[in-house]
Amino acid sequence: MRVLVLCADPSVPLGGTRGGSAHMRAVAAALLRAGHLVDCAVAALGDRSELAKLQSRGISLHSLDSRGGRSTMDRLMATSRPDLVIERLAPQSPHGAESAAAAGVAHVYKVAALPGDEEVVSSPLARLEEPGQSLRRGFAASRGAVVASEELAGWVRGLAPDNFPITVIPNVADPQLFEAPTEADLSWAHTVAAAQHGEFVIGFAGSFKPWHDLETLVHAVAMFQSRFSARLLLIGDGPQRTALLALTHQHRIPTVFPGNVRDREMRALLECCDVVAMPYARSGADFSPIRLVEAMASGRPIVATETGSTRRVLAEGASGMLVPAGDPSAMARAFERLATQSTLRQHLAESARRRASHYYAWDVAVERVLAFAGARRLGAENCA
Repeated sequence: MRVLVLCADPSVPLGGTRGGSAHMRAVAAALLRAGHLVDCAVAALGDRSELAKLQSRGISLHSLDSRGGRSTMDRLMATSRPDLVIERLAPQSPHGAESAAAAGVAHVYKVAALPGDEEVVSSPLARLEEPGQSLRRGFAASRGAVVASEELAGWVRGLAPDNFPITVIPNVADPQLFEAPTEADLSWAHTVAAAQHGEFVIGFAGSFKPWHDLETLVHAVAMFQSRFSARLLLIGDGPQRTALLALTHQHRIPTVFPGNVRDREMRALLECCDVVAMPYARSGADFSPIRLVEAMASGRPIVATETGSTRRVLAEGASGMLVPAGDPSAMARAFERLATQSTLRQHLAESARRRASHYYAWDVAVERVLAFAGARRLGAENCA
């Protein structure tokens, strides 16, 4: 089967370093591993080295016209002649779905987060008033949507026609995060982390934005540090970086800020952590926590804020410790349990990695996407 992976959003380049870009590359690579022919059509290309990796695997790349209108999509359908289109939802581009429908080609949307927000979805979900009409047009022309969470499914239902087919397939981890780091990467990571003998290293990987409640994490580490020697490893970047630097300095917490790193580097840095913390800003947050899944894939014990999504991902706490939102004392107590119970650390780490490999790996997810899309494809052929 020939599959077209499509993204008309110029803010998500195929060769970019952020989550949406890596997501598209991973989908394309998994489709190749499954034996399909793959075309990628995007509004922005990004890092040429990442694009070269895809091309070396046999993927055909198409750069969309900057206008990305209906005529552009019609030419793309005629050129690539796909059997199936998998499109990353963009807020103001219904043309891919409409062009696919006109050509009799099955089209499904991949909705990993609200358009314009790769990391998290926060209630109220329906905030996109301006592009609402475009989204409705796209859903009306599409054959279905693969969404990352139950909350996103509800948001799509509010815009799509009645009985619009939707399936929930959570965000999954990049394959590199399941692989042990190389000796060179691990040596680099230990140098960056600079942990001293006896320090309990608490890590975080993600964006420094409000939905990641890093202030609560810092306060929790400060409480933990009153009894244990600790080091904080904050992987990522964002608008809260300055405040976090000041707060860790105020509490005299040894902290390392490696900045944004690539997946293999993040995997090596996570290997240096005794525990990975995933704090979220409120207990009712609606999102599919990809950073949590990535930490699970790396085989680290996890302490996470309890939300509907984290409960689902961590199997109600069987694959990680859950604590109330905004409660640094509870988080500090969880760190203390893990610091003093090596057997518990090992059990949670193994459980997390096992669950990630069974439910949150790309090959598994793409197989489910294709099964869902296969029914949509048959429907498109019957209507052609």
